[in-house]
Amino acid sequence: MVYNSIMNTGHEPKNKIVPHIVKDFFSAEEVEVLQAIIKYQKNAKDLDEFYAPMLLPELSRMQIEVMYPIHIQRKLEKFASDMVGEEVFMYHNSYLSYNKEHNSGSNPKLPVHYDSDNYFSKLTMDYQLGANIDWPIVIEGESFNLQYGDLLVFWGAGQVHWREPVLFKEGDNTEVLTMHFSTAKDFEELNFPARDPEERKKRLATWQADPVFSQYNKDFFEKEDALLNLKVLRKGI
Repeated sequence: MVYNSIMNTGHEPKNKIVPHIVKDFFSAEEVEVLQAIIKYQKNAKDLDEFYAPMLLPELSRMQIEVMYPIHIQRKLEKFASDMVGEEVFMYHNSYLSYNKEHNSGSNPKLPVHYDSDNYFSKLTMDYQLGANIDWPIVIEGESFNLQYGDLLVFWGAGQVHWREPVLFKEGDNTEVLTMHFSTAKDFEELNFPARDPEERKKRLATWQADPVFSQYNKDFFEKEDALLNLKVLRKGI
């Protein structure tokens, strides 16, 4: 069910962002370059901690801040600026890998949320780098099942989103590139304050006070619980 709600962040993009998919945004050569960089970052021992792999066991996720080549970064920023209606730059990105290897005792998930630390961002993009399982992204109740090479454009700071609860088996995997764009002014003024623990608590309280967010959140965990209970029942058969 779609309930529809836009979070008022105070930093809305000039142009209205309607979630949609762009096909084949990166060329085959650009994807090859990005995959080589990610492979290097996964295995390098001398990287700054900022660019080293980080595990989030509760989500069964591994993430890396990718060291984008300047020509690919400029391509992304030009596209994002045209979408938003003003000049923005990519201030944060991630390569995300979800699978049970990252935590065999937990099923991969991405609960209902707004992009809290990125609340000042103007645009979010998700690029499907690889997957062997369907795992839809839901934005304001609308489902997007990305295929290889798809680029999903939306406003993660103001449009509530999540991944539909799906049971992963051993060997199932999803890889995605996420990108966040902001004006230089907002980034300089808000990036560090946004990560203050007390400010995070205030934003979470705002979400939880929103009946639309609360309903989406309730629906998500009911679906997840039903899936996990079904898994337990099947094991018992």
